[in-house]
Amino acid sequence: MELLFLGTSAAIPTRRRNVSATAIRIEGNPAWHLVDCGEGTQHRLIGSGLTLSRLDTLFISHVHGDHCFGLPGLLATASMQGRKTPLRLVAPAAIQSILEVMLPATQTTLGFELDFIALETLTQPLSIADFEVEVTLLEHRTDSYAFAFSEKRLEGQLDTARLKREGVPAGPLWGQLARAETVEFAGKRLDGRDYIITGRAPRKAILCGDNGNPECLTPLMPNTHLVMHEATFLQAHLDAVGNQHGHSSAQLIARFCQKHQLPHLVLNHFSARYHSAEGMTALQSEAQSVYEGSLVLANDLHRVVLNKHFELEQYAPQEDH
Repeated sequence: MELLFLGTSAAIPTRRRNVSATAIRIEGNPAWHLVDCGEGTQHRLIGSGLTLSRLDTLFISHVHGDHCFGLPGLLATASMQGRKTPLRLVAPAAIQSILEVMLPATQTTLGFELDFIALETLTQPLSIADFEVEVTLLEHRTDSYAFAFSEKRLEGQLDTARLKREGVPAGPLWGQLARAETVEFAGKRLDGRDYIITGRAPRKAILCGDNGNPECLTPLMPNTHLVMHEATFLQAHLDAVGNQHGHSSAQLIARFCQKHQLPHLVLNHFSARYHSAEGMTALQSEAQSVYEGSLVLANDLHRVVLNKHFELEQYAPQEDH
């Protein structure tokens, strides 16, 4: 499971950090997904190896501009590059209203359909390429959401003995079940994932929008291996100004993740006041003072991979030549 950080700054871009956007995919797979789309996200994609033609699902955590101002431009570029396949957009209902005004006003016509799903209407996990996605509401100045990505296609062997016991005949049905598809047989729906014998659990990562209360993540935490969460402030600043803006500190989220014995914590969405080396060191030290797991402070264009052994690998971007 691979994360590529396309923007790690809070509110405004700076010289080294763009505003919020993170790509996620199963490593090596061409299909990918985007969580948030701050201004300039499409520019950050240049040289990333990710193409808009293979973008499967786009998630917007909330309506604040640093998480969605890049959306109209990215959609327009995808169309101009010739995309024809529908694009799933999962976002607050207000995002659809924004696009319905902005696209016609700028005479922008998309060459593909937008399959819009309002976050307010989701009551069940969403099945997308490679993942099942659970959603939960966070605490912010506006409704903000977290997305829990659990991989759904594990390498393994088809449980043929069970299929024979249940009378499922060998042939095309076995092939569909081996691909983790759902099939109809004898009046029942059979989920291929139930018939795959695998030696490991599915990897699970939670990617969060802005959130002033980490306890909101509690329903998603079972079997989670990685959380990516904002650390907009140091705790001293949060104590001084209060939490009326609905943001977290490095200490606040790190303490929560330590309580849940989370293996890997990725911090992002840093206030520009901390973008110096000294500021980032302070954020790291504050988190490490209460958290014993693997800690990453995200940098733009860096990648992390949660491998099949549930270890976290980090990769800096290759230099252009």
